[in-house]
Amino acid sequence: MPEAAEGAAPGRSGFDSMADDLKRVGGEMRAQLGLGGGPQPGVQPANRGRQTLVLGLFLVVFGGLLLAINTGLVQWTVVWPVVVIALGVALLARALERRS
Repeated sequence: MPEAAEGAAPGRSGFDSMADDLKRVGGEMRAQLGLGGGPQPGVQPANRGRQTLVLGLFLVVFGGLLLAINTGLVQWTVVWPVVVIALGVALLARALERRS
């Protein structure tokens, strides 16, 4: 049985307190990174589906790239400049999208 957190309401465990702290820190990190202040109850962000799509696409491309590098199909000395350029283009596109 988990111990009760110091100064916490009766019936509240240290795990509950830690989970609340992690949620708070996660929300603060998202706010600092410009990703929003975190999910609010009953409110679904408008671009949540787009973020999920971009993250999924990134993971697929990144995993495929790592696989290609490990199998010798792609040379890392060619890949890393392309990755830096693509990141720059993505940041520029995001900045231009926000302006319009």
